[in-house]
Amino acid sequence: MDEKTKEHVASLVNNYESTFNDFVIGNEQKGIPRWSNYILGRDILNNYLKSNPGVSIAEWTIKENDEILDGYEYQKLLQ
Repeated sequence: MDEKTKEHVASLVNNYESTFNDFVIGNEQKGIPRWSNYILGRDILNNYLKSNPGVSIAEWTIKENDEILDGYEYQKLLQ
């Protein structure tokens, strides 16, 4: 997913303009690609792990959402 699409999808999620099905199955009319939930989630987690390379799997799996989102480029759109 390119940067412009990520920003668009994050904005739709934040503004409650997408359904769970839109986020998983995709929605051409809204410009939401299929599997956006996994794509965006992977991007968020990769960003966190890149910023926190010493964190173990056991540690990051119990982190709060705001801790994982801290420093993510679309953080403000997703809170």
